[in-house]
Amino acid sequence: MGGMARVSQVQLLQPFVTIGAVTLFLGEPITPATIIFAIAMVMLGRRDSVTVRPSNS
Repeated sequence: MGGMARVSQVQLLQPFVTIGAVTLFLGEPITPATIIFAIAMVMLGRRDSVTVRPSNS
């Protein structure tokens, strides 16, 4: 696996992977609102990123 920072970066792709899977498997249309909402969620996720502090040991 990866560290917390690496995994959190991969999770930012989740909305786009989900949209692609729904389109592929269920035939749902991709609307501009869907893409805009996904981009907004990623931007909010990037804004609230976690800062890793070095341990004191």
